[in-house]
Amino acid sequence: MEEALYLKNNRALKGARVVLVHQPRKGVLIPKINLVPLGLFALADLLDQCGARVEIIHTGVEEALDPRFSLLKELSQIDPILIGFTLAWHQQATQTIECIQRVKQTLSKSAIIVGGYTASRFARDILNTVPEIDFVIRGEAELPLVRLTAALLAQPSAQFERVPNLLWRQSDNTVRESERSYQADNAIINQISFTRFELMRNFEEYLKLKMNLDFSSTERSFYFSVGRGCSASCLYCGGSRRAFQKYYARKGVLVFEHDYVLAQLGNLSNHHISHWNSCFDPFPTSPYYPELFKKIRSKDLAMSHVFDCFGLPQSSFVEEFSQTFLPGSVLSLSPETGAEDLRKRLKTFYYSDKELFSAIENILE
Repeated sequence: MEEALYLKNNRALKGARVVLVHQPRKGVLIPKINLVPLGLFALADLLDQCGARVEIIHTGVEEALDPRFSLLKELSQIDPILIGFTLAWHQQATQTIECIQRVKQTLSKSAIIVGGYTASRFARDILNTVPEIDFVIRGEAELPLVRLTAALLAQPSAQFERVPNLLWRQSDNTVRESERSYQADNAIINQISFTRFELMRNFEEYLKLKMNLDFSSTERSFYFSVGRGCSASCLYCGGSRRAFQKYYARKGVLVFEHDYVLAQLGNLSNHHISHWNSCFDPFPTSPYYPELFKKIRSKDLAMSHVFDCFGLPQSSFVEEFSQTFLPGSVLSLSPETGAEDLRKRLKTFYYSDKELFSAIENILE
């Protein structure tokens, strides 16, 4: 944390050009792949605060606006020191890697890094099989990305071993992993913003994309989770407590402070984004959300909301939710299976069919 603030306060990345790229999968109806990973705007924000010139490019948006769009041409004009590619969804992996290979052929001096859930899970495999990729960040990336950019500016005396959560390929092609680890806390989260939308090229067009085959078909919707990690270890979930600890270097759950969340939601409102999606419910019986919803009402933040419930919502949650958000808002319950014995094995926050139907009745009231 102290190192990140030092870099930020001293504008240590001044002059560095960094481009963050999201390459969705083409030709297949998987709208969620259009969704930029939630932390990408925060990464761009911190790089910007540290003095770098940073831009987010969503190739799907650019190609929709101009079928002749060439990422390679754009990057050649920018000549960035570092190009970061998202690799959160495994369905985008093939086309992302193919894009990276084309870019590296022309911009051989630009370092290329990938990050995200899929990149974290298969970090060593990626570096062992895709020589065009220079680095992988396993887990959370705020401080690692800033430190890596600073190290690249210090070439040829870069010390990559000082960059936490980093894996890289050495001159003998062996893969090395930093012994330093990093996970964000509220001290660092409070210094960055997940709503620096001006750092994405054509953000207004991005808002017009359909992001999910769920209830959020409306335009001008945005995903924002109020924390990181999970307390549950559901057998089917790649974002479980065990997965976070094993693959993403996160121990424990981080829940953002109410004032910070209110500021981020206020930024959504300022950009006329009236629909909020969230999928973060690691403590279903906690008073955190009912208290947050009361504060949202006090700020007159008029928006609809789709909330994915990990367990069954408490009566206080349902009451505050219904009083806070606009008509059309949704509480999404996911029992996963109709077989109670199987549900008990699969799902950490188990509930019986009887409890489920009772909760639904409570919601409908």
